[in-house]
Amino acid sequence: LGPDDADGGKNTPNNKVRNPIFLYEQHMLGEEYLWEDLRGFLGAGHPLKHDKRVSSHGKDPTRFLNFCNDTYDDFRARMMPISYNVSVWLQDYFLPLAKNETRSDVIIPKPDSFSKMVESYKVDPCGKLERLENGTFVLKG
Repeated sequence: LGPDDADGGKNTPNNKVRNPIFLYEQHMLGEEYLWEDLRGFLGAGHPLKHDKRVSSHGKDPTRFLNFCNDTYDDFRARMMPISYNVSVWLQDYFLPLAKNETRSDVIIPKPDSFSKMVESYKVDPCGKLERLENGTFVLKG
């Protein structure tokens, strides 16, 4: 699939997944159902331990980066079309595979909840940008 495909990729079927896929959204990590589904996916005969918190934010709270700062509006405007397209692709192409009961190679725990989470990828998390008909994001007027 390419972002400029005339048909939006609708005529590009791909039913040849070579490796099983388990996909989750980071906000699901605190949910027990995710770990139960992952245990089943991995074929583990015991519950998976997941009580340790791991963070990539470092230990210096003064080094916090606020992406909603005006300084990053242009950066978000450039990233939001990608985020929007990821949401569309996941919802239109990937989620249907996970919901297909004959497919055991594509797993998304609670796919309807996942769909709602990735729907949010279409909107600027800071609420400062809007999407134009041409797909670009600009500051709200």
